[in-house]
Amino acid sequence: MPSDPKSKSASNSKTSSSSKKPSSSSSSSSSRNSSPSSSSSSRSSSSESRDHKLSSSYLKSHAGFVRPLILSLSSTTTLSPTIISIVLISIFLSLHLYLPLFLIPHLSAPITLLIPIQNTIHCIVAEKGKKKSDGAQWCLYWIIYCLTGWVRGAVQIWWPGYKGVVEIGRTSLLVLKGGPWFGRMGLRRELAGDRRSGDISSEKRSGSGGSGKSGSRKDDKKKKDETKSGK
Repeated sequence: MPSDPKSKSASNSKTSSSSKKPSSSSSSSSSRNSSPSSSSSSRSSSSESRDHKLSSSYLKSHAGFVRPLILSLSSTTTLSPTIISIVLISIFLSLHLYLPLFLIPHLSAPITLLIPIQNTIHCIVAEKGKKKSDGAQWCLYWIIYCLTGWVRGAVQIWWPGYKGVVEIGRTSLLVLKGGPWFGRMGLRRELAGDRRSGDISSEKRSGSGGSGKSGSRKDDKKKKDETKSGK
């Protein structure tokens, strides 16, 4: 018996459709598998950008005149500024163990005195410009600085044998207290970010409000001029 061409075409269409189904399922499964990887990569990139922004803000608010040195070393050595800062601080503290005692105050002064003065001046200028800064941190820093200076003087008079221990402990305490982790951004990262965004939005609103008022004033002047010319 001759076979019906309609039945052949129907069977061919069935086989073609059955062959297409696995490919579509495989494409959907591959898209599902690729979506988590893309989301993880986007999350990692966003976290890296946040860390970079935090490190740059820390350098601006706490590094002082050491900031250009840290940035130049990070660009030449391809290391992060955080690692370079930790290396410099460790070298700075280790020098206290090998230098004579009369040189330790002169060694610690650039880090424990000059940089905090520079940062305090920046905070005063920022507060005058109605910007939030780390004024509370530096106020507490100078209180600790004065107290440790009084302790150092008392030890030099009454217990001169402990002078080296006191100098190392004083410098370590001041470096720890003057670090960015005790600043506004270090203690409250999320709130600081929200405040920054709020300040930016308020500035935009004030700018738009000022432009709207100036535009309304111009319209009023035009109307007055038109009424005068009509009269």
